[in-house]
This record gives sequence, C-alpha cells and structure tokens, in this order.
Amino acid sequence: MFLFLLVVLSVLKEGALFQQFSRTRSQSKQTLNNSVNGDPLRNKTNAKLEWLEGNSWLIEVEGVKLLLDPVFDTLDFGMPSLYKGDKKFFKNYEELTESIGKKADHLVITQGLADHCCSKTIPRLAKVLKKSARIIAPPSAFPFISKSFPSDRVTYVRPNDQVVLKGENGGEISVVTFQGSQVGPPTQEHENGYIFRKKGADAGGIFIEPHCMWTEKSIAGLKADVVLTPTFGQRLGPEILHYTILRSGEPAVELARKLEAKKIVSFHNADAETSGFLTKVITQTGDEHEFEKLANQNGIEFIRVEAGLALEV
Repeated sequence: MFLFLLVVLSVLKEGALFQQFSRTRSQSKQTLNNSVNGDPLRNKTNAKLEWLEGNSWLIEVEGVKLLLDPVFDTLDFGMPSLYKGDKKFFKNYEELTESIGKKADHLVITQGLADHCCSKTIPRLAKVLKKSARIIAPPSAFPFISKSFPSDRVTYVRPNDQVVLKGENGGEISVVTFQGSQVGPPTQEHENGYIFRKKGADAGGIFIEPHCMWTEKSIAGLKADVVLTPTFGQRLGPEILHYTILRSGEPAVELARKLEAKKIVSFHNADAETSGFLTKVITQTGDEHEFEKLANQNGIEFIRVEAGLALEV
C-alpha cells in the first residue's frame, strides 16, 4: 500500500521531482454581510469572490484582483489513463483564460501540483496577464512558473512571508503566507496557504488552504473574516489504510473558530467530469448538511459557492 501511495504521489507531481530551490527570493450575485466585531486590529474586508471550479478563484480584495490556482485545461497529471478531469460549468478553456487573465492584477499559486499550477495553463496566461502582474508562488512551483515568467516578476514565498500587492485602481493588500499542505513524503516541503487582507491590517481577510490541512502551529496568531474550504473531504485507498487528500466538516469548522471567522465559503473542488483508474480508489467523505449544521451551531454562517456566480463579502 505504501508503495502504491508513493506511485500515486509521484503522478500527482506530474512524474517529476520538484527541484531544490535557493531560499533567495526574487521578490445572478450572492451577498455576505461582514462584521468587524469591534476589534481595533480588524479592518473590514471588502472583497468579491468568483469560483472558477476546482481550486481556481478570481478574488478581489480592496480592488486588487488575484487569480488563484488557475487550471484552465483538462487535468490529467501527465497520465490520462490514471486520471482525467474536466470542468462541468466552464467548457471553453481558451475563452476562460483570455477573459479571466485580462481581469487579474496578479497571479497567486498555493501548490506546485498540476491541480493548482497547471503546466498547460501557465504559458497561455503569460500571454494575456498584464505586464505589471506579479506572480506569488511556493518554491515547488518554480519548474513551471520559471518557464513562462522572468524572475523579476516572481516572488517565491514560504510561511511567515508577507507581500504587498497593488491593484490597477491603486488599492493595496497584504498577502500573508502560512504553512499549508504537505503533499508527498515527510521530507517534502509544505505547500502554501494564504490570507488576503487590506494593507496594514493585522487581522481579518480571506483565508484559504485548499486542502483544509492545518495545525495549531501553522495558524498560530492568525485571524480572518472568511474561510474558503472544501465542501467534502477525499481519501485515497480503503478506510482502514488510506491517505487523506482533502478535509472538510469538523476540521473546517474548528479552523474557522480558531481564526474567529464568521463565514465559511465552501467549494466542491473535486466536482468534475472524471475518468481513469484513480477515480475508482478515491472516495468522497463528509456530509454537506452536517457540515452546515455544525457551522451554524458554532455561530458561523455557511455558504456553498456556485461556479460562475459572484460572491460579495
């Protein structure tokens, strides 16, 4: 079983080991009402969210538009016989790349894996993104990002790093990096999670760790207004001996509680038209209604986002 997991994990890395990287950096609407609860450190978050299926988002905070984890092509990890997935709502990938790419001020990547940093999407985006667009990514994304963008436009970030980004309209936000998922063997470096908030704020903002993988240490001292998290969990292999891919439900509610967030925006990032062997050994876990019930019991509003609809915060 362990050998099988290693094979699968290598597939999830598109059949290649991530390169070692120097620590030197190149430096229709739905509506939510946000409350600051009188916390002097917490600035009201002005944001718009648009879920683009999978792990992809267009997130606007204080007028700064961020394209997060764009996968605008068939997802197959380089081995379509094992897994092949397509979006259900957005069918024209070239049109999606063109329209969303032109809107974005900056590109942000959470993980170097193909379902977050798509090697087929990145080169096309490089042709349509604004020349002023910066790319914020973990070191694991270097093999893919470096082929399409010059180093002076890219900042590779690790936990505790902060980057200030400016929008075309003059708005400014802070991108706060924290420790995200560890996808691979124990020696593998963790990927990134982020909080997007108004520049100068010490709390509040939009929090995302796309696998809902977190520890007390990784989120220590962090506060947010809204948590973006998967609607359902996923596991690879039988329940008695499995590898957890995604978490949801109780871990997500506990996360929101610790962040003092008042909203959970859930997205079904595994909902796609899929085929291949891996689909037979990956199991969806959790119950959306129980998730919502648990959130409400803890005083947290639960919202399931739909593809193609704007969500104002």
